[in-house]
Amino acid sequence: MICDNQKPTLVYYLDDEPDLAEVFFDLIQAQGIQVRTFTDPLIFLSETAKTPPDIVFVDYRLPGMNGLEIAKKLSPKIHIALMTGELEIQNKAPALEVLSKPFEKELILKFIKEHSSFI
Repeated sequence: MICDNQKPTLVYYLDDEPDLAEVFFDLIQAQGIQVRTFTDPLIFLSETAKTPPDIVFVDYRLPGMNGLEIAKKLSPKIHIALMTGELEIQNKAPALEVLSKPFEKELILKFIKEHSSFI
């Protein structure tokens, strides 16, 4: 998918469950979207600082820190979706989009489309 500045949309996904990261990768890559997945929050933060993505999907429950803590460390220019099965998290994260986990393909793709500028 191409943004209005001709740069491909870059999507990052952080989840400590490798199987979910793999499923997410396959889903997004099949749509022709550039995607990277991470299972370690510290590596994710390091890579995000080096190559900022356009869109981030981050799991809420992570080792060492939670998804809200991760989101606070990211640039405000990045569109962030917090992935969780805990409905009460929605009230704690008004600046973030909260998507249910397990994730639904249609909601993921809708979020990407809404936060990318397509030609």
